[in-house]
Amino acid sequence: AGGCPAAGGAAPARQQRSVGKRRSAEVPEVLKLLALQEPSEQDVLFALSGELDGWAGNPRLATAALSGLARAQRPDLAERVLGCMRSGLVEVNVFHCSSVVTAYGKGCDWRAALSLLGRMPAMEVAPNQFSYGAAISACEKVGQWRPALSLLGEMRSRRLAANEVGCSAAISACAQCFKWEWALELFDEMLRRKLTPNRITYGAAIFACEAKWEVALGLLRRAEREDKWKVLGITYTTVISSCSRGGRWDLACILLEDQQRAEGEEGRLGLISYSAVLRACERSGKAEQVLQILREMVHKGIEPDIGTYNVAISACSAGGLWDQMLMLMNIMVKNRMTPNKDTYITSIMETEQRGTGGMDVLLGGSSGTVSPMAGSPSDDSATAASLRMIEDLHNHQLARLLQTSFDAARTMFPLPQKDLAPLVRLDLSSPYAKELRVFQQILAFAVPSNPGSICVQVEDFNKEVLANSDVWSKIAGGMKTELLTAALRSSPSHRPVLEIGTYIGYSALEMAIALPEARITTVEVDPVHVAVARGVISFAGLADRVKVLTGHCQRLLPRLAQPSHGQALPRFGMVFMDRWGSQYHEDLAVLEQYRGLLARGAVIVADNIRRTGAPLFLWRVAAQGPFRSHLARVCEFASGPLDEDWMSVSVYRGRAAASLGADKWREVPSDLEQLHQQCERNREISLTSDRKSTPAKQRHFAIEMERRLAAFGIVVDCTGL
Repeated sequence: AGGCPAAGGAAPARQQRSVGKRRSAEVPEVLKLLALQEPSEQDVLFALSGELDGWAGNPRLATAALSGLARAQRPDLAERVLGCMRSGLVEVNVFHCSSVVTAYGKGCDWRAALSLLGRMPAMEVAPNQFSYGAAISACEKVGQWRPALSLLGEMRSRRLAANEVGCSAAISACAQCFKWEWALELFDEMLRRKLTPNRITYGAAIFACEAKWEVALGLLRRAEREDKWKVLGITYTTVISSCSRGGRWDLACILLEDQQRAEGEEGRLGLISYSAVLRACERSGKAEQVLQILREMVHKGIEPDIGTYNVAISACSAGGLWDQMLMLMNIMVKNRMTPNKDTYITSIMETEQRGTGGMDVLLGGSSGTVSPMAGSPSDDSATAASLRMIEDLHNHQLARLLQTSFDAARTMFPLPQKDLAPLVRLDLSSPYAKELRVFQQILAFAVPSNPGSICVQVEDFNKEVLANSDVWSKIAGGMKTELLTAALRSSPSHRPVLEIGTYIGYSALEMAIALPEARITTVEVDPVHVAVARGVISFAGLADRVKVLTGHCQRLLPRLAQPSHGQALPRFGMVFMDRWGSQYHEDLAVLEQYRGLLARGAVIVADNIRRTGAPLFLWRVAAQGPFRSHLARVCEFASGPLDEDWMSVSVYRGRAAASLGADKWREVPSDLEQLHQQCERNREISLTSDRKSTPAKQRHFAIEMERRLAAFGIVVDCTGL
């Protein structure tokens, strides 16, 4: 990245050859400097005392040394070397400074890179296109699209022509923040300036436009017409994913064939390309097509991985192909593939819904080893599967502790002290430790068949244990409970309640206490959370009123809308959404699509609106069509007063009102689409243990999101109740 020699730019040929020779072997000065431990500028000056005279006569030697430090990602040393050169009366030129800018970029310190660029005129060094290219590349590495665009504007004002490297880096910076309009504008500017985009440029522009499949496809077709190089395989995969999101599974299949032709006879499509097409077909509900592509993969010698099988299993689940789903699970077991969490979720969901023993495939016939819990026989298989999942994916001790807690919940006897110690020692950051520890506190100190007592123990655990940690409590306590229960009491009477996101059952218990006659259906995707919630609800004596379902709500809600065994459709009078907000609009779409799910006047409460972001959901409920909505400011439970969140409360006015705001909400503004993509990226980061977002970053994003939502009239209009 960047345009200077150290950044891979097009330096003058003579200097480029000289630097290239120095790269062919280790530069002695670099090795000497890297051996220093936290050196001061005086230490660096002493180490270079025998080199500065040579550098004064041949500046290219200094460029080679600075480039070596850049490759070693030591911008601190490179900056000190630059200071020593000035102290030693060695003339500093634009390539020296550009090399240090590149070093900062490689170290992801874009602010320092821009600071040095700004200080160059004071050194009597005029920045050139390579300097700016290196600074833009530094911004690109951390997705700082605004500074990258500002640098391009600065270049224009200085009458410096941006090169392909700088423009490509700026496009990539825009792509990382989903600023597809800016990326496309930069791409068009390159064409107007007669700059030739390369395949890296095309790849960055296409990635930026992933949310707009028509634009991404158009760029790909243009890239294919260039006969100077082949389109990268990952670029085809990006466009396939884009078509998948747009519901164009047919185009995804065509693109797979196009990629095969582009690769030629010697080329071979890999697992990534096929997986992208499988995902496109699965999202569009084309289960038969998924199975056909899977057979084609095996025929061509491409071994499907666990993710590929999960996509196929999910497709069969959605398409009602139960026998084919069992066949795929049998193949996985035969190939000694360990099921992952997604495998268990789909399998448990189908077993519960169908009331069959399909979990025996994953459990090896052991689904009857767990003593019955309250509920149907399929709940026993689900509980056994949850324990097996913990064993497979985590450890045996955790599974044993969970089994012990289940036994105590079923029998309603206190947990023995000898069984409490291992639970207390669990690190809160380890998988399911928080849930097991609060479960243990309930069993040790709450009164059986007393939901209020159980809720108090959950709250005490959050205030006494989690409040002093960086772990998110995930319960809607305090102000959130007050708002939730007030909304519940104002909902249509004698109507069932739906909760999306059970977690450990706390909010379900609070709603059951607030409305004793209510029957509650609550949906949770994590099998272990389901098992804990069922144990908690059973311990509270409410298993007959609160039903916990395992699975994805987009799969389960349509099934709830289908009448079975002569039962009437649920027509929920209250819906509580309590999961990651960037997916609420999908839940709402299903609720609106199936007539039997929402009663007229139903109240929909959504939590985590500010914490996780829900821009598309807010755009829909704020349209003043079928919904009348308010957005409330609340405090997170067991957190400081500055830890703010939002909850939305919407009243469904019926299908007849749906057309009133149709024109307003149908076309989502591009800025809200980009904001949604950032929320989804945050969700993906939260699910990856080694890339957790810091509280400071979360607060910064929440403030930025609040500002961008306000531009569309989406603002908080009340506090608490």
